Amino acid sequence: MQTAAKQIHKHIQGANTLALVSHPSPDGDTLGASTAFAQYLQSLGKKVKIFCLSPVPDKFNFLHNIDIVSNDPEVFKDADTINRYG
Repeated sequence: MQTAAKQIHKHIQGANTLALVSHPSPDGDTLGASTAFAQYLQSLGKKVKIFCLSPVPDKFNFLHNIDIVSNDPEVFKDADTINRYG
C-alpha cells in the first residue's frame, strides 16, 4: 500500500499544471507556504496557479510568486475534469 506522500508525489510527477488552493482571508503562513511550494514545483518544470477566494492583502506583495495568486475562479478553466482537484 502506498503512503499518501508517495501518492501525492506520483500525481505531481504526472502533472503539467497544478493548482494550489489557499484558505479565505489569507495570512502570511498560507501565502508563504503556497508561494514557496509553487517555486519548488516551478523548479520541476510545472506550471502553477494559486487560488484564494479572498484578495491578497498588499502587505504580502513582497513574496516571490505572489503575482500568481488569483481570486478569480477562472484559474480552474484549464482543468480537464474537476476530479483532478479531488
